[in-house]
Amino acid sequence: GTAGAWTAVFAGLSGVFVLNPLRGGRAAQTINLGSVWSYGEGFQLVKHELTLQDGWQKKTELLKLFVPVDAEGNPEVFSATCTHLGCSVNWDEEDGEFLCPCHRGRYAADGTVLGGPPPASLPRMSERVENEELLIELS
Repeated sequence: GTAGAWTAVFAGLSGVFVLNPLRGGRAAQTINLGSVWSYGEGFQLVKHELTLQDGWQKKTELLKLFVPVDAEGNPEVFSATCTHLGCSVNWDEEDGEFLCPCHRGRYAADGTVLGGPPPASLPRMSERVENEELLIELS
């Protein structure tokens, strides 16, 4: 009986130790993209290396964003990842739209789908400006 009780206690504590990091999920993360004035009015591709802690695993991803800023310093931040299969989209200045080279997905300047297989608009990031620094929130 005592051995069974100790086994149950040990198993329970081991389970908490092993599974607890997996339950928590990812915490929201604020990323500083630098001075808002370093971006122009056009669609500039920005790459930011992001380190993610997911349970026991730590990995690095390259975050690709388009960051246009108007003359008053108001930014918009769009993901540069196609919603179809995750390819990187490019800004086509001549046609004024985002193009996905993989399967010819097309997005308008506001990120909405114009054509092709993408099922949804380009994700818009939650951005804010503090002390002239451009910050985005990732959840």
